[in-house]
Amino acid sequence: MSGVLARLWWRIRLGALRIRAWVLRRDVRGSILDLGFEAAEGHDFASFFYAVDLVGGLAGWDPPTLAKAALVEYDAGRPADAEKMLKEAMERAPSDPGVLMCYGRYLYDEGEFNLSLDSLKKALAARPNDPWVLGTIGGAYFRLGEMEEARRFYSESIRNYRPGPEMGWMYSCLGHAASRMQDLGEAARAWREAAALLPEDEEVWYNLGDALLQLGDYRNAIKALRKNLRLGSEQPAWSYYDLARCYQQLGDVRRARTYCEKALEYAPNDEDAIELKRELADAPAK
Repeated sequence: MSGVLARLWWRIRLGALRIRAWVLRRDVRGSILDLGFEAAEGHDFASFFYAVDLVGGLAGWDPPTLAKAALVEYDAGRPADAEKMLKEAMERAPSDPGVLMCYGRYLYDEGEFNLSLDSLKKALAARPNDPWVLGTIGGAYFRLGEMEEARRFYSESIRNYRPGPEMGWMYSCLGHAASRMQDLGEAARAWREAAALLPEDEEVWYNLGDALLQLGDYRNAIKALRKNLRLGSEQPAWSYYDLARCYQQLGDVRRARTYCEKALEYAPNDEDAIELKRELADAPAK
């Protein structure tokens, strides 16, 4: 659905709620704001702000709602407004787990990972099995370079998520942590799970293919890398280079040369691809 059509859809739904409120003489401001938050999850910030206008602004709303709205403000490119709203929410409800979760994510996005951990761990004490909190703590540890802790929290997050895109994203994060720890077996297993849950995510398929290549599972690596390219790889030079290496290891020099040339079309100055081309030039074609 295009952006214009999406906004029109949200406006129709919000308008229907206003009509229902008028007919039933019922306060539906909470439902209107919920629809606004739903639109914001799809990055339709215009519809979110439209919903906020319909309910008369955010003044007087409970701190968790205010903190949640602050994150939308932040994602919409209004960091100053977000900071002001989060400060108010924290002043009014400094121990509320919903407020602490939002404040922790704000600090994470600001690059304040140690402070983010402080806030998120307080939220976790109140919601010990919350997969989002567990996963975001894992992300903070990852950004701090503490891969063992990152892997532990990612794994705990996965155990608490239901199968779906969020779980797939956590598997992908786990794959990155395991890869950083040079545990390519676990990384490949994690990315395989991620690919099953996020079958249209080209990056997951590349990561899986690259890990399988390093593990020597060349044929399955080829399958994953081809899937990555079919989905529209954002780094096609890397994908073609890895395919060239797979075929080189399988002894198919002709295909290896073809894919190496493709890699150089996208990245003509890539030193690894240039070196591979030299190697393949001296190899007998099969």
